[in-house]
Amino acid sequence: MAILRARKTWKRAPIPKKHGFRLTPAEKASVRAALRAATRRYGSIVELAAKMGVGRKYVDEAVGRRARVGIGIALAFARAIGVPFEDVIAGRPIPT
Repeated sequence: MAILRARKTWKRAPIPKKHGFRLTPAEKASVRAALRAATRRYGSIVELAAKMGVGRKYVDEAVGRRARVGIGIALAFARAIGVPFEDVIAGRPIPT
């Protein structure tokens, strides 16, 4: 059995990050615009957040550009108002 004379450390190979589906800047802008329009339609951010099943603060920050707009909020929004996800990220008008 060999004796180590100097301190040796072993490092694990880095785990590659999995970047799933990400929204482009144009798609993020479309989601924010749709959230703003739906906020006017439902009367308040509180009512829209309740319909989406997320917190009011999260919707408020997403509309106000203080939070990241990701696929999760876009999907919750599309399900809540009953439109296809593709329409939300493409910027198509939301039916009133």
